[in-house]
Amino acid sequence: MSLLTNWFNRGESSARLRPTRLAVIDLETSGLDTQRDTIISFGGVAIVDGEVRIDDGFEMVVKQEIVSADANIVIHGVMGQSQRNGVPLADAMQAFETWRDCAPLVGWHIAFDMAFLNRAATALRRAPPDRDSLCV
Repeated sequence: MSLLTNWFNRGESSARLRPTRLAVIDLETSGLDTQRDTIISFGGVAIVDGEVRIDDGFEMVVKQEIVSADANIVIHGVMGQSQRNGVPLADAMQAFETWRDCAPLVGWHIAFDMAFLNRAATALRRAPPDRDSLCV
């Protein structure tokens, strides 16, 4: 049984509505400190009815006042000029939430990404993401 099947079948499956769309996400950040570092970019792709939909993806670079260190750029690959030309965090968060459309979030070490999303939402005086998430 797959990890996603196990997740969908947790609890009383007959009483649960199963999502038909999942949002698989990955944030690139300026570091690992969820209280100090910033979101550099959002990336995502949808899984719809169990199939990865490359035509239903999301990608956005967030404008940085201070470009991340060279050692950090080597990790995430978002060059300094792209960081300077990114969109404001508020616009990126709005676009991300629109793309996500309330789908449950899936990601590698999703708690890390959720901590950044929650902190950004709080700073922007928005409600934090409140949907189920799955770490894969």
